[in-house]
Amino acid sequence: MSKKLNSRQLKALETKKAIFESALKLFKEKGFENVLIEDITTSAGTSKGSFYTYFKSKDEVFIEYYKSVDVLYENFLEEIKGSPSPEEKLIYVLTKGIKHLEQLGPEILTIVLLNQLSHNEKTPFVMNENRTINKIVKEIVEEGLANNTFRQDLSSDELTFLILQYYKGIYLDWCLLKGGFNFAEVGESGLRCLIAGMTVSTK
Repeated sequence: MSKKLNSRQLKALETKKAIFESALKLFKEKGFENVLIEDITTSAGTSKGSFYTYFKSKDEVFIEYYKSVDVLYENFLEEIKGSPSPEEKLIYVLTKGIKHLEQLGPEILTIVLLNQLSHNEKTPFVMNENRTINKIVKEIVEEGLANNTFRQDLSSDELTFLILQYYKGIYLDWCLLKGGFNFAEVGESGLRCLIAGMTVSTK
């Protein structure tokens, strides 16, 4: 049984949440480079020291956001668990992800991408193969291979790679075109075309 949080721990969670939400709001309004730590803490109603208690830098706010999104992907999968079709599972989970991230807008997603590209890490967090979304896609692909829904001439790693390449690519296109198309509609349409090409024909 999980231990109940005390009042101090609850306060800490509330403070971190306030800082996190204030940072994202200001990044969207003013641009990442134009926001100071002091701006974030003033908006959150806390101190600069409190910011560094929870985040090493502004960059880490984005990492925290993607970690929270990964939790949502698990929830999306749970919502569609009863579906007998691995194709629809993939489309549902990934389209729900698009719709959620669409709320940030192309400007803030562009900042996220630039932020990750500028990091010194060999593999930026958003590209890490151990992220929840990558594991979920591979799990569904392996299910489709096991029940002969998906073509057998490509491995689960290869099919997973193709799906995730498209999924990450549609975000890049949306950012480059500054939101110049219906993200959710085009994203789902492309996913359906891609997954149709992976699926074994029953005709």
